[in-house]
Amino acid sequence: MSDSAIQNMVKDSAPRLFALVEEEDGEAWVEAWGMVLDDHTEVVSVEGDYRMSLEEPENALWIFNAGGGNAQLVWA
Repeated sequence: MSDSAIQNMVKDSAPRLFALVEEEDGEAWVEAWGMVLDDHTEVVSVEGDYRMSLEEPENALWIFNAGGGNAQLVWA
């Protein structure tokens, strides 16, 4: 395979990335990064203290906000 064909294959199969962003008092920060694969979603906190494997990215948002958070899902 040519380098160009390999680059195109990687580009076509790359996971979709998103951030879980918290906002409070005019300040915003990324709490976690996520990646959507073919059959599931992986999420890891920026501090590295938790990781989730879920069916959908919206599930991460729901879990993140369950404790009273105010996170938003932002596609990268």
